[in-house]
Amino acid sequence: MASNREIVKAFKLETKGSEVSVRALRNEIAALRDVLLNTEQGSEVYNAAVQQIKENQDMLSQAM
Repeated sequence: MASNREIVKAFKLETKGSEVSVRALRNEIAALRDVLLNTEQGSEVYNAAVQQIKENQDMLSQAM
């Protein structure tokens, strides 16, 4: 009889070198959304928050 063999591949993923974790980006996006809700649309603070959200979402897309 032939014996069953199990092939196991182990992968080690190093995340220490990443600048920002996915969780941190998501938390920052949530905080920035709160800023958007509490500031006047079109203001300097509002526009900066929108830009930062876009940058964070781009980083998340690259991480996934």
